[in-house]
Amino acid sequence: MTRRRLASRGALIAATLGTSMLLGVACGVRTPPRPPEATQPRVATDLAAKHDGDAVRLEWERPSESMDGQRLADLTGFLVERRAGDGAFTIIADVPADTEHRLRPRKHYDYVDRAPPVGTLEYRIVCYAADGQRSLPSTSAFLARGAPKL
Repeated sequence: MTRRRLASRGALIAATLGTSMLLGVACGVRTPPRPPEATQPRVATDLAAKHDGDAVRLEWERPSESMDGQRLADLTGFLVERRAGDGAFTIIADVPADTEHRLRPRKHYDYVDRAPPVGTLEYRIVCYAADGQRSLPSTSAFLARGAPKL
């Protein structure tokens, strides 16, 4: 082989190795992969239900970690569920977490159920993240509501 051919092959090999070295360094993986069940938000805590005139006010605290203890940066919102009597739970509200562009995420949240039915009411909160992962339901908060006064 001529010197010229050897030099061009050497340059081609060097360019290929250089490109593969760059791609290997910048693959985009920053942390080891986590299983989906580990990335779901932890449960909302301290759910409380109080009478607020004819309405019901719910208050709770947001989780700050996912199930594996990592910081929860992508919390998107909370589903407020209500059950009246022996019925099934139904989603009555979707409360946004409002954590985007905040240095310190909000810790305390509330929601007012303005038209609760009469009877024994049970409320719970389900947190969800941007990727669709949902937490387990929070501990229930119970409240008995009588008929409105006429």
